[in-house]
Amino acid sequence: MKYKQNVGEAKQRVAAWWKGEKLDRPVVYAISERKTPMKKLEPVKPPVTPEELFLDVDRKIAEARNNCRKYEYVGEAFPLIDLFMGPGCMAAYLGCEVNFAWDTVWFGEMDMPLWPNPGALKFDPENKWWKLHIEMMKKAKAAAEGNFLLNVPDIAEGIDILASVRGVSNLCYDFIDEPELMRVQIDEIMELGFKYHDIMYNIAKEPDGSSGFCAFNGWGPGKTGKVQCDFAGLMSPQQFRDFAVPFIRRQCRYLDNAVFHLDGLDALKHLDAVLEIEELKAFQWMPGVNRPDNDDPAWFPVYDKVVEAGKRLFLIEQVKPMKDYMENNNKIIKRYGPSPVFFSYLVPMSEDEAGELMTVAETKWRNK
Repeated sequence: MKYKQNVGEAKQRVAAWWKGEKLDRPVVYAISERKTPMKKLEPVKPPVTPEELFLDVDRKIAEARNNCRKYEYVGEAFPLIDLFMGPGCMAAYLGCEVNFAWDTVWFGEMDMPLWPNPGALKFDPENKWWKLHIEMMKKAKAAAEGNFLLNVPDIAEGIDILASVRGVSNLCYDFIDEPELMRVQIDEIMELGFKYHDIMYNIAKEPDGSSGFCAFNGWGPGKTGKVQCDFAGLMSPQQFRDFAVPFIRRQCRYLDNAVFHLDGLDALKHLDAVLEIEELKAFQWMPGVNRPDNDDPAWFPVYDKVVEAGKRLFLIEQVKPMKDYMENNNKIIKRYGPSPVFFSYLVPMSEDEAGELMTVAETKWRNK
Protein backbone atom coordinates (compact mmCIF):
# COMPACT_ATOMS: atom_id res chain seq x y z
CA MET A 1 0.00 0.00 0.00
CA LYS A 2 1.43 3.33 -1.11
CA TYR A 3 -0.21 5.28 1.71
CA LYS A 4 0.21 2.84 4.59
CA GLN A 5 3.48 2.01 6.33
CA ASN A 6 4.23 -1.38 7.88
CA VAL A 7 1.25 -3.08 6.26
CA GLY A 8 2.54 -6.57 6.96
CA GLU A 9 3.13 -5.86 10.64
CA ALA A 10 -0.31 -4.25 10.99
CA LYS A 11 -2.10 -7.17 9.36
CA GLN A 12 -0.15 -9.65 11.44
CA ARG A 13 -1.18 -7.95 14.69
CA VAL A 14 -4.87 -7.73 13.73
CA ALA A 15 -4.90 -11.38 12.57
CA ALA A 16 -3.36 -12.42 15.90
CA TRP A 17 -6.02 -10.39 17.74
CA TRP A 18 -8.80 -12.26 15.93
CA LYS A 19 -7.14 -15.56 16.84
CA GLY A 20 -7.01 -14.64 20.52
CA GLU A 21 -3.23 -14.71 20.69
CA LYS A 22 -1.09 -12.78 23.14
CA LEU A 23 -0.15 -9.35 21.75
CA ASP A 24 2.71 -7.02 22.61
CA ARG A 25 0.27 -4.07 22.68
CA PRO A 26 -3.42 -3.48 21.91
CA VAL A 27 -4.63 -3.06 18.34
CA VAL A 28 -4.93 0.66 17.58
CA TYR A 29 -6.94 2.11 14.68
CA ALA A 30 -6.29 5.85 14.35
CA ILE A 31 -6.11 8.47 11.61
CA SER A 32 -4.15 11.72 11.83
CA GLU A 33 -4.33 14.71 9.53
CA ARG A 34 -1.03 15.51 7.85
CA LYS A 35 0.18 19.08 8.20
CA THR A 36 0.78 19.03 4.44
CA PRO A 37 -0.97 16.60 2.05
CA MET A 38 1.34 14.15 0.25
CA LYS A 39 -0.08 15.24 -3.11
CA LYS A 40 -2.40 17.92 -4.39
CA LEU A 41 -6.02 17.14 -3.48
CA GLU A 42 -8.63 16.54 -6.17
CA PRO A 43 -11.52 19.01 -6.36
CA VAL A 44 -14.66 17.45 -4.88
CA LYS A 45 -18.13 18.85 -5.40
CA PRO A 46 -20.19 18.46 -2.20
CA PRO A 47 -23.47 16.55 -2.43
CA VAL A 48 -26.61 18.58 -2.99
CA THR A 49 -29.09 15.94 -1.80
CA PRO A 50 -28.99 13.08 0.71
CA GLU A 51 -29.21 10.65 -2.22
CA GLU A 52 -26.01 12.09 -3.68
CA LEU A 53 -24.35 11.84 -0.28
CA PHE A 54 -24.78 8.06 -0.29
CA LEU A 55 -24.88 7.16 -3.99
CA ASP A 56 -22.37 9.38 -5.82
CA VAL A 57 -19.60 6.82 -6.20
CA ASP A 58 -17.37 9.13 -8.26
CA ARG A 59 -17.32 11.64 -5.41
CA LYS A 60 -16.64 8.85 -2.90
CA ILE A 61 -13.69 7.60 -4.96
CA ALA A 62 -12.22 11.11 -5.17
CA GLU A 63 -12.70 11.53 -1.42
CA ALA A 64 -10.95 8.20 -0.78
CA ARG A 65 -7.98 9.30 -2.90
CA ASN A 66 -7.87 12.63 -1.07
CA ASN A 67 -8.02 10.88 2.29
CA CYS A 68 -4.96 8.84 1.33
CA ARG A 69 -3.10 12.07 0.58
CA LYS A 70 -4.13 14.12 3.60
CA TYR A 71 -4.27 11.48 6.37
CA GLU A 72 -1.70 9.26 8.03
CA TYR A 73 -3.06 5.79 8.80
CA VAL A 74 -1.72 5.09 12.27
CA GLY A 75 -1.24 1.77 14.02
CA GLU A 76 -3.54 -0.80 12.45
CA ALA A 77 -5.63 1.64 10.41
CA PHE A 78 -5.84 1.09 6.65
CA PRO A 79 -6.94 3.51 3.92
CA LEU A 80 -10.34 2.46 2.64
CA ILE A 81 -13.50 3.35 0.77
CA ASP A 82 -16.86 2.75 2.37
CA LEU A 83 -19.96 2.52 0.15
CA PHE A 84 -22.44 2.70 3.00
CA MET A 85 -26.06 2.73 1.79
CA GLY A 86 -27.71 2.61 5.19
CA PRO A 87 -27.64 0.06 8.03
CA GLY A 88 -29.35 -3.10 6.86
CA CYS A 89 -29.48 -2.15 3.18
CA MET A 90 -30.39 -5.74 2.31
CA ALA A 91 -33.96 -4.54 3.01
CA ALA A 92 -33.70 -2.35 -0.11
CA TYR A 93 -32.62 -5.31 -2.24
CA LEU A 94 -35.74 -7.19 -1.12
CA GLY A 95 -38.12 -4.40 -2.08
CA CYS A 96 -38.43 -2.07 0.92
CA GLU A 97 -38.91 1.63 0.28
CA VAL A 98 -35.66 3.57 0.66
CA ASN A 99 -35.67 6.98 2.39
CA PHE A 100 -32.42 8.94 2.37
CA ALA A 101 -31.62 11.50 5.08
CA TRP A 102 -28.46 13.50 5.68
CA ASP A 103 -27.49 11.37 8.67
CA THR A 104 -28.77 7.88 7.74
CA VAL A 105 -31.00 5.81 5.46
CA TRP A 106 -34.37 4.41 6.53
CA PHE A 107 -36.20 1.46 5.02
CA GLY A 108 -40.00 1.40 4.95
CA GLU A 109 -41.90 -1.83 5.58
CA MET A 110 -43.39 -3.78 2.69
CA ASP A 111 -47.09 -4.43 2.17
CA MET A 112 -47.20 -8.16 2.93
CA PRO A 113 -50.60 -9.00 4.47
CA LEU A 114 -49.95 -12.78 4.58
CA TRP A 115 -47.13 -13.21 7.05
CA PRO A 116 -45.08 -15.09 7.98
CA ASN A 117 -44.86 -16.21 4.39
CA PRO A 118 -41.91 -18.52 3.72
CA GLY A 119 -40.75 -18.20 0.13
CA ALA A 120 -42.04 -14.66 -0.33
CA LEU A 121 -38.63 -13.04 -0.02
CA LYS A 122 -36.35 -13.92 -2.93
CA PHE A 123 -33.03 -12.94 -4.42
CA ASP A 124 -33.78 -10.55 -7.27
CA PRO A 125 -30.71 -9.83 -9.45
CA GLU A 126 -32.71 -7.10 -11.23
CA ASN A 127 -33.61 -5.11 -8.10
CA LYS A 128 -32.52 -1.54 -8.86
CA TRP A 129 -30.83 -0.93 -5.51
CA TRP A 130 -28.91 -4.19 -5.65
CA LYS A 131 -27.74 -3.50 -9.21
CA LEU A 132 -26.73 0.04 -8.27
CA HIS A 133 -24.81 -1.06 -5.17
CA ILE A 134 -22.92 -3.77 -7.07
CA GLU A 135 -22.05 -1.32 -9.85
CA MET A 136 -20.76 1.12 -7.23
CA MET A 137 -18.61 -1.59 -5.62
CA LYS A 138 -17.11 -2.72 -8.93
CA LYS A 139 -16.26 0.85 -9.90
CA ALA A 140 -14.67 1.55 -6.51
CA LYS A 141 -12.68 -1.70 -6.59
CA ALA A 142 -11.31 -0.86 -10.02
CA ALA A 143 -10.31 2.59 -8.76
CA ALA A 144 -8.64 1.30 -5.58
CA GLU A 145 -5.51 0.14 -7.45
CA GLY A 146 -4.05 -1.31 -4.26
CA ASN A 147 -4.02 2.08 -2.52
CA PHE A 148 -7.12 1.61 -0.37
CA LEU A 149 -9.40 -1.23 0.72
CA LEU A 150 -13.03 -1.62 -0.31
CA ASN A 151 -15.23 -2.44 2.66
CA VAL A 152 -18.15 -4.88 2.44
CA PRO A 153 -21.34 -2.82 3.06
CA ASP A 154 -23.50 -3.18 6.17
CA ILE A 155 -26.28 -5.39 4.82
CA ALA A 156 -27.14 -6.68 8.37
CA GLU A 157 -28.63 -10.09 7.57
CA GLY A 158 -31.22 -11.73 9.79
CA ILE A 159 -33.99 -10.62 12.13
CA ASP A 160 -33.23 -6.91 11.73
CA ILE A 161 -34.01 -7.20 8.01
CA LEU A 162 -37.32 -8.89 8.85
CA ALA A 163 -38.04 -5.92 11.13
CA SER A 164 -37.60 -3.59 8.15
CA VAL A 165 -39.67 -5.78 5.82
CA ARG A 166 -42.51 -6.45 8.25
CA GLY A 167 -42.36 -3.46 10.59
CA VAL A 168 -41.15 -3.64 14.17
CA SER A 169 -44.55 -3.80 15.88
CA ASN A 170 -45.89 -6.45 13.50
CA LEU A 171 -42.79 -8.57 13.98
CA CYS A 172 -43.22 -8.53 17.76
CA TYR A 173 -46.62 -10.18 17.31
CA ASP A 174 -45.33 -12.59 14.65
CA PHE A 175 -42.91 -14.18 17.08
CA ILE A 176 -45.81 -14.80 19.47
CA ASP A 177 -48.49 -15.82 16.96
CA GLU A 178 -46.47 -17.92 14.46
CA PRO A 179 -43.25 -19.08 16.14
CA GLU A 180 -42.68 -22.14 13.93
CA LEU A 181 -43.22 -20.25 10.70
CA MET A 182 -40.88 -17.55 11.97
CA ARG A 183 -38.11 -20.14 12.36
CA VAL A 184 -38.51 -20.99 8.68
CA GLN A 185 -38.62 -17.28 7.77
CA ILE A 186 -35.39 -16.61 9.69
CA ASP A 187 -33.66 -19.55 7.98
CA GLU A 188 -34.65 -18.15 4.59
CA ILE A 189 -33.52 -14.60 5.34
CA MET A 190 -30.19 -16.00 6.58
CA GLU A 191 -29.60 -17.92 3.35
CA LEU A 192 -30.46 -14.82 1.33
CA GLY A 193 -28.03 -12.79 3.42
CA PHE A 194 -25.23 -15.27 2.76
CA LYS A 195 -25.92 -15.09 -0.97
CA TYR A 196 -25.79 -11.28 -1.03
CA HIS A 197 -22.69 -11.22 1.17
CA ASP A 198 -20.84 -13.81 -0.94
CA ILE A 199 -21.25 -11.68 -4.06
CA MET A 200 -20.13 -8.51 -2.29
CA TYR A 201 -17.23 -10.22 -0.55
CA ASN A 202 -15.95 -11.62 -3.84
CA ILE A 203 -15.84 -8.08 -5.25
CA ALA A 204 -14.32 -6.43 -2.19
CA LYS A 205 -11.80 -9.02 -1.00
CA GLU A 206 -8.06 -8.54 -1.30
CA PRO A 207 -5.87 -10.99 -3.27
CA ASP A 208 -5.10 -12.85 -0.01
CA GLY A 209 -8.83 -13.31 0.69
CA SER A 210 -8.88 -10.77 3.52
CA SER A 211 -11.65 -8.20 3.77
CA GLY A 212 -12.86 -5.13 5.63
CA PHE A 213 -16.35 -4.39 6.87
CA CYS A 214 -18.29 -1.19 6.75
CA ALA A 215 -19.64 -0.76 10.26
CA PHE A 216 -16.43 -0.22 12.24
CA ASN A 217 -13.77 0.00 9.52
CA GLY A 218 -12.35 -3.29 10.70
CA TRP A 219 -10.26 -5.76 8.73
CA GLY A 220 -9.42 -9.43 9.04
CA PRO A 221 -8.13 -12.45 7.14
CA GLY A 222 -10.95 -14.15 5.24
CA LYS A 223 -14.59 -13.12 5.58
CA THR A 224 -14.75 -10.55 8.35
CA GLY A 225 -17.82 -8.74 9.56
CA LYS A 226 -20.25 -7.48 12.15
CA VAL A 227 -23.10 -9.62 13.49
CA GLN A 228 -26.09 -7.98 15.13
CA CYS A 229 -29.69 -8.25 16.27
CA ASP A 230 -30.81 -4.75 17.22
CA PHE A 231 -34.36 -6.10 17.44
CA ALA A 232 -33.13 -7.97 20.52
CA GLY A 233 -34.13 -5.08 22.77
CA LEU A 234 -37.77 -6.02 22.11
CA MET A 235 -37.28 -9.76 22.70
CA SER A 236 -37.57 -11.66 25.96
CA PRO A 237 -34.50 -13.63 27.07
CA GLN A 238 -36.20 -16.89 26.04
CA GLN A 239 -37.24 -15.52 22.64
CA PHE A 240 -33.68 -14.36 22.04
CA ARG A 241 -32.27 -17.79 22.85
CA ASP A 242 -34.90 -19.56 20.74
CA PHE A 243 -34.82 -17.35 17.65
CA ALA A 244 -31.74 -15.10 17.64
CA VAL A 245 -28.96 -17.25 19.06
CA PRO A 246 -29.22 -19.96 16.35
CA PHE A 247 -28.96 -17.43 13.51
CA ILE A 248 -26.11 -15.53 15.24
CA ARG A 249 -24.24 -18.81 15.58
CA ARG A 250 -24.77 -19.54 11.88
CA GLN A 251 -23.48 -16.11 10.94
CA CYS A 252 -20.39 -16.62 13.07
CA ARG A 253 -19.75 -19.96 11.36
CA TYR A 254 -20.20 -18.37 7.95
CA LEU A 255 -17.69 -15.62 8.74
CA ASP A 256 -14.04 -16.28 9.49
CA ASN A 257 -14.01 -13.38 11.95
CA ALA A 258 -17.19 -12.09 13.61
CA VAL A 259 -17.71 -9.25 16.07
CA PHE A 260 -21.13 -8.99 17.73
CA HIS A 261 -22.61 -5.50 18.03
CA LEU A 262 -24.90 -5.19 21.07
CA ASP A 263 -27.00 -2.03 20.88
CA GLY A 264 -28.57 -0.29 23.86
CA LEU A 265 -29.43 -1.05 27.47
CA ASP A 266 -32.60 -2.93 26.50
CA ALA A 267 -30.44 -5.54 24.77
CA LEU A 268 -27.98 -5.95 27.63
CA LYS A 269 -30.15 -8.66 29.18
CA HIS A 270 -28.99 -10.95 26.35
CA LEU A 271 -25.26 -10.56 27.07
CA ASP A 272 -24.83 -13.99 28.65
CA ALA A 273 -26.60 -15.72 25.76
CA VAL A 274 -24.37 -13.94 23.22
CA LEU A 275 -21.18 -14.84 25.07
CA GLU A 276 -22.15 -18.53 25.11
CA ILE A 277 -21.75 -18.63 21.30
CA GLU A 278 -18.39 -20.35 20.93
CA GLU A 279 -17.91 -19.31 17.32
CA LEU A 280 -18.10 -15.59 18.19
CA LYS A 281 -14.64 -14.00 18.43
CA ALA A 282 -15.22 -10.38 19.47
CA PHE A 283 -17.76 -8.10 21.15
CA GLN A 284 -18.67 -4.44 20.64
CA TRP A 285 -21.00 -2.54 22.99
CA MET A 286 -23.00 0.55 22.01
CA PRO A 287 -24.57 1.96 25.21
CA GLY A 288 -26.90 4.40 23.46
CA VAL A 289 -27.69 8.11 23.61
CA ASN A 290 -26.99 10.00 26.83
CA ARG A 291 -25.05 7.07 28.31
CA PRO A 292 -21.36 6.91 29.24
CA ASP A 293 -19.10 6.11 26.28
CA ASN A 294 -18.21 2.48 25.75
CA ASP A 295 -14.73 2.97 27.20
CA ASP A 296 -16.17 4.24 30.50
CA PRO A 297 -15.48 2.20 33.68
CA ALA A 298 -19.26 2.02 34.14
CA TRP A 299 -19.21 -0.83 31.63
CA PHE A 300 -16.40 -2.82 33.22
CA PRO A 301 -18.91 -5.37 34.61
CA VAL A 302 -19.95 -6.02 30.99
CA TYR A 303 -16.36 -6.32 29.77
CA ASP A 304 -15.40 -8.55 32.70
CA LYS A 305 -17.88 -11.10 31.35
CA VAL A 306 -16.67 -10.64 27.77
CA VAL A 307 -13.02 -11.25 28.60
CA GLU A 308 -13.85 -14.09 30.97
CA ALA A 309 -15.73 -15.76 28.10
CA GLY A 310 -12.57 -15.55 25.97
CA LYS A 311 -13.88 -12.89 23.56
CA ARG A 312 -12.01 -9.86 22.22
CA LEU A 313 -13.05 -6.27 23.09
CA PHE A 314 -13.74 -3.95 20.13
CA LEU A 315 -13.97 -0.42 21.55
CA ILE A 316 -15.12 2.48 19.38
CA GLU A 317 -13.94 5.82 20.75
CA GLN A 318 -16.36 8.74 20.57
CA VAL A 319 -15.57 12.41 19.95
CA LYS A 320 -13.89 13.78 23.07
CA PRO A 321 -10.55 15.32 24.15
CA MET A 322 -7.50 13.08 23.86
CA LYS A 323 -6.83 13.34 27.60
CA ASP A 324 -10.20 11.67 28.21
CA TYR A 325 -9.31 8.88 25.81
CA MET A 326 -6.07 8.28 27.67
CA GLU A 327 -7.65 8.32 31.12
CA ASN A 328 -10.22 5.65 30.34
CA ASN A 329 -8.01 3.63 28.01
CA ASN A 330 -5.29 3.39 30.65
CA LYS A 331 -7.86 1.91 33.03
CA ILE A 332 -8.97 -0.62 30.40
CA ILE A 333 -5.42 -1.82 29.73
CA LYS A 334 -4.65 -1.99 33.45
CA ARG A 335 -7.74 -4.17 34.00
CA TYR A 336 -7.61 -6.47 30.96
CA GLY A 337 -4.09 -6.20 29.57
CA PRO A 338 -3.40 -5.31 25.93
CA SER A 339 -4.12 -8.64 24.20
CA PRO A 340 -7.95 -8.61 24.06
CA VAL A 341 -8.29 -4.89 23.24
CA PHE A 342 -8.96 -3.16 19.90
CA PHE A 343 -9.14 0.64 20.22
CA SER A 344 -10.82 2.23 17.19
CA TYR A 345 -10.52 6.03 17.05
CA LEU A 346 -12.79 6.88 14.14
CA VAL A 347 -12.44 10.68 14.29
CA PRO A 348 -9.23 12.08 12.75
CA MET A 349 -6.74 13.52 15.23
CA SER A 350 -3.72 15.78 14.89
CA GLU A 351 -0.24 14.46 14.13
CA ASP A 352 0.85 15.38 17.65
CA GLU A 353 -2.09 13.54 19.21
CA ALA A 354 -1.44 10.47 17.08
CA GLY A 355 2.23 10.52 18.03
CA GLU A 356 1.34 10.73 21.71
CA LEU A 357 -1.18 7.90 21.33
CA MET A 358 1.29 5.53 19.68
CA THR A 359 4.02 6.41 22.18
CA VAL A 360 1.67 5.41 24.99
CA ALA A 361 0.63 2.25 23.12
CA GLU A 362 4.23 1.22 22.50
CA THR A 363 5.43 1.94 26.04
CA LYS A 364 2.76 2.06 28.75
CA TRP A 365 0.35 -0.39 27.11
CA ARG A 366 2.85 -3.13 26.35
CA ASN A 367 2.73 -6.68 27.62
CA LYS A 368 5.46 -7.26 30.14
